Amino acid sequence: MPFMSFVTRCCKRPEPLERCRASVLQQSDKDFEHILIFDEVGRGISWANQQFYVNRQRVKGDYVYLLDDDDYLIEPNFISLIKQIVARESPDVIMVKMQTEAHIFPTPDVWRKKPILGSIGTSCFCVSNPVYQKHIKEFGRRSCGDIAFIRSVFNDAYKIYWFDKIISRIDAAHRSAHKQ
Repeated sequence: MPFMSFVTRCCKRPEPLERCRASVLQQSDKDFEHILIFDEVGRGISWANQQFYVNRQRVKGDYVYLLDDDDYLIEPNFISLIKQIVARESPDVIMVKMQTEAHIFPTPDVWRKKPILGSIGTSCFCVSNPVYQKHIKEFGRRSCGDIAFIRSVFNDAYKIYWFDKIISRIDAAHRSAHKQ
């Protein structure tokens, strides 16, 4: 069983997906699986969100990190760093930072606090597989699946470790004003 499962939703964006895949393959610690969920038709965000739940049995890693096809890792030692945190702290949830073109998430009003819509994103959390399996159904909403998922996790009062490091970036150039 791998230590880390990266789960990536993909929809007709081959260039960003290739960058995402390359960033995962550049990890210094190769103890991972990369699960790709393809939507070749373009069924929309509701379908994409539901696919995390539909494909949950494929996720075998001890920890799970959601990385959309237009996201990419900038920390090549991410898995090694998470392993060190897990060995020391045994957290259920590890909150990390991600960067868009203009912002860092979670925003300061959310860091070390409860999540707020528009101030946190999918690539801000790494969770243990049991937490993922228990709460991933919450992601299946029409929109804002990430906030529904992480709010559900926070409501169960799991042990959270706040890792103050930017792990990933998001290519938001093609996105509309819609926030996930």
